[in-house]
Amino acid sequence: MNSPKVVTQDEQTVTVYPATGIMGMRRHRLRYEQSKIEDSDPDSRLLRLTSYPDLVACSDRLMPFDDFAALPDAFLVEWETAVQELNPHWFETVEKKATT
Repeated sequence: MNSPKVVTQDEQTVTVYPATGIMGMRRHRLRYEQSKIEDSDPDSRLLRLTSYPDLVACSDRLMPFDDFAALPDAFLVEWETAVQELNPHWFETVEKKATT
C-alpha cells in the first residue's frame, strides 16, 4: 500500500491517504449531498460535484465546500495530483466512460 502524501503550500497543509472503503463511501456521500444543493454558478457547481468530494474524502481536511472553494487553485491542483497518485482507481472509471 502507498504511503500518505503531505501537500503543503504557504500556510496550507493537507495529508492525502490511499482510500479505504469508508473513504470511498464518503466520496459517494459527498457527491450525493452536494448534488442536492442549488448552485447557479456553473463553475462552482462543477467544483462542488467533482473535485470537492474527491479531494476531501481521502484527506485529513474535512471542510465545508465554501472553505474548500476559497483555497488557492495552485494548492488544489497539488492536492488533486496527490489524490490521483494514491487513488488512481477513482479516476479510471471516468476516463473509461469518457472514451466509450
